[in-house]
Amino acid sequence: MTALPIDPQRTALLALDFLTPILEHYASNKFAAGDHAAKVCAAARGTQCLIGHVTPTIMVDHTRPTAESVDFYEPMRPVADEARFTKPGVGAFEGTGVESWLRRSARDTLVIMGVATSGTVLSTVRYGFDKGFRMIVVSDACADMDSQVHEILTHEVDTASWIGLWKMAELMTTDEIVGQFTR
Repeated sequence: MTALPIDPQRTALLALDFLTPILEHYASNKFAAGDHAAKVCAAARGTQCLIGHVTPTIMVDHTRPTAESVDFYEPMRPVADEARFTKPGVGAFEGTGVESWLRRSARDTLVIMGVATSGTVLSTVRYGFDKGFRMIVVSDACADMDSQVHEILTHEVDTASWIGLWKMAELMTTDEIVGQFTR
């Protein structure tokens, strides 16, 4: 199936939890998802697509930083004009200001990438879908502690199930989304 074109003027890219400690501890593919996400960001930066980075405010264990000491995975470090949000919970919307930023900027399409697929990505996609946004997940720019869980969420396994991201979002690879931004 061919993906519908993306209009960068109506699109925002959300990079979720691309912090070095999170990639080290919660991504089965370690830094591969971060490297794919960096390629997507590089392509989007050459367009009118908005880019937002969402990171945790308070973490439950000592391996994760607080908002004041954000340790971005270096290839994913935000540039000056990119928005930064901190989140009090799992998803990118609740308590962050992300939704008002999107609405003020007239963005109706969200490109999502992040760690973990079963946590922040799934929560963000569900919320965005319920709010009427067109959701696109860059599957190889996401990762989970459990690679099987990632596969179940990013590949259609049971058409009757609502667990998969493919029920609420279009799934694309890094190459596919980069192609959309560079066409």
